[in-house]
Amino acid sequence: MLLEHINHYNNLHFAIGFTNVAQEAPHYHKEMELVLVLRGYARCKVHHQDFYIEAGDMFTVDTKDLHYIYESSEDVIMLQFHVDVAYFSDTYPNIDVMFFVCEDIEKEAPQRHQRLHNKISFLAHHIAEMMMLCQKGNNDKLLAQKLREFLFIMVDKFQAFFIENNEVHHGKEDINPLDLERLYRIMHYMYTNYEKKITLEDIVEMEHLSMHYISHFIKKTSGLSFQNLLNYIRVEQAEKLLNENKLTLTQISEFCGFSSLTYFNKCFATWHHVTPAQYRKQKRPQQRTFHDPIDYSEALMLLQSYLNTDLPDAAKIEPGYAANHILIPIQSHYQRTKSFHKAFPLHILIKTPQELMKAVYYRNELRLLSPDTITIAKSALSDENDTNQILYGLKRSGIDTLVKENSDISSVRKASIKTVAEAFAHVLAKPDMKIRLFGKSCALFTQNGLPTPFYSLYAAFNGLEGMIAEQQRQYLLISGEDWTSLIMYQADSEIDLNFHLQFNPSNCPSCIIKKTFGANQNIDAATKLLGFPQQFDHNIRRHLVHFASGTTELIPSSDFTNFRMNLAVEPNTLVILELQQNA
Repeated sequence: MLLEHINHYNNLHFAIGFTNVAQEAPHYHKEMELVLVLRGYARCKVHHQDFYIEAGDMFTVDTKDLHYIYESSEDVIMLQFHVDVAYFSDTYPNIDVMFFVCEDIEKEAPQRHQRLHNKISFLAHHIAEMMMLCQKGNNDKLLAQKLREFLFIMVDKFQAFFIENNEVHHGKEDINPLDLERLYRIMHYMYTNYEKKITLEDIVEMEHLSMHYISHFIKKTSGLSFQNLLNYIRVEQAEKLLNENKLTLTQISEFCGFSSLTYFNKCFATWHHVTPAQYRKQKRPQQRTFHDPIDYSEALMLLQSYLNTDLPDAAKIEPGYAANHILIPIQSHYQRTKSFHKAFPLHILIKTPQELMKAVYYRNELRLLSPDTITIAKSALSDENDTNQILYGLKRSGIDTLVKENSDISSVRKASIKTVAEAFAHVLAKPDMKIRLFGKSCALFTQNGLPTPFYSLYAAFNGLEGMIAEQQRQYLLISGEDWTSLIMYQADSEIDLNFHLQFNPSNCPSCIIKKTFGANQNIDAATKLLGFPQQFDHNIRRHLVHFASGTTELIPSSDFTNFRMNLAVEPNTLVILELQQNA
C-alpha cells in the first residue's frame, strides 16, 4: 500500500523521532514530512527529483508527494518530523497544496544561498527543541504552541517556490504574498479537478481576471506555463498509479486527464526522462529496512548541536523577523471554556476605618470596575451611625458590600508592582486574590488616591466580554459574540516579544482597537518625573489618571498584510487587541 498511516504524538497532529532507514519503498502520506540529517548520508527521491543529503542537510516532502530514501550510510541518523497540515487549513487555506522548499541548493547565488541557510538553521533549531520536549514528556501545551510556530515559520519563510529546468527551487524573495495566495488557489483547483478537462478559461472565470493577465501571472509566479503546471500535477498523480501497478497505461492516462496515451508519454518523459512503461520496469526498493538499532543517547547528543549553536541574527534571517515570537491563529469559532469575568473576578478588601471613609469618594471609580465583592473587615467599622451611612451611600451607588470577621479575611500577598504587565502576570498567577482598596502593594489606589497598575488593569478587564477560548503563558484570548479580544504581555525587562496574528480570510476583522499599557505609562513613572509630590491639585490628578489609562489606536483592515498582523510588544508592556468580527 503506497498510502502510509502515521501515528501522531499524543493526538497533537504531528509525529517526530529518530530513524536510520537503509531504504524504503515509494510511498506517500497525508502529512508533510521534514527530515534533518544528523549523521551520515543518504539519497532520497521526491517525485522526479533525486537528492544527495548528508549531515546538516534538510529536505521536505509535501503532503501526498511520492518519495523514498535509499542508499543510506550504515552510520546514518536522521530526525524525521511529520505534520498533519490539513488540520491547520482554517488558518492556512490551501496549505495541503503548498510547496515547502527547504533544500539548500548549491547553485543558488551566494547571498541568497546564505539567507536560505540561515533560515534552515533556525528551522532545525525549532524542530530539535520539539524533539527534546517530547523526550521530557508532559509538555503537550507547549508542544501545541511550538507546532503552530513551526507552521508559521514554514508558511512565512518556505512556501514560495519556483520551477526552473525541471527543478523546484526556493521561491523568489520579492513575490507578493497575495500573488502567492492566488497561485495556490489556482493550484488547488487543478489538484481537485486534474482528471477533468481544465482550460485557462476556467481559471479566468474563477479569478475574474483577463486571459492575458492569468497566463502571464502563472508563468511569472511558478516558472511554468498554465498547461505545463497542469501537466506537472497530472504526472504526479500518474506516478502513484504506476507504482500501484493496478491499471493499464491507457487507464492511467485517462484517469489523470491526459487527452491521449501519446500525450501522456510525452508529458511524463519531460519530467522523468523515461516513458511511463520504462518507469514501471525500473527497479525500486520494495520494503523498508533499517541499519543496526540507534543508540538514542548518541542521537540526542547529535541533536544538542542544533540547540547550542548560535542562531543567526533576526536581520540575517529576514528584516523584521525575530526568534522570540509567538504565532496566534485567529479563528472563526472557538471551543469556549469559561466566562472571562468569572475566571478573573475582582474581590476588593477594606481593612481600616480610613479606607472605608475614603471609599465613598471613590464610588464612581468602583462602579466603573464592577467588582464581584467588596469585603469589609469588622476592624474597619467605627461609629455605628457613620458606618451605616457609608454603607448606605455605597449601596445607593449600586455597590454592595459584605462585612466579615478579621480572621475570615485572607491576607493580600505583597508585591512590588510597577507596570500593568506585571499586574496582569500577578493576577494570572492568583486570579482569586483579594486586592486592597488603598495601599502600597496590591491595591487599586495609592495612599494619596492615584490609580495603580491594578486599577488600570481591572478597568480594562471590565470592557471585555466573552468566554476564554485560549490561555497561554504570554497571552489570553477571549471570544465574544461580535468581538474577539486578545491580551498579550511581556513582563521580561530585556527583549521585545513578537506576536504574529494569522486571520481566517473568510472572517478577517474589519478593524482592530489596540490598547497599550507601556512600561512608563503608570503613576509611579509619572510622579517620579514630578519629584514625588505629596499633594496634587484636581487638574494634575485628572491628567495623571488619563496618563495611566494607556493609549488607544484604531487599526483598519487595510493595514493587514496577507491576512496577517505582526506586533512587537515591548518589555514590561501589556497590549489588548479587540477585533471586530465580520458578520
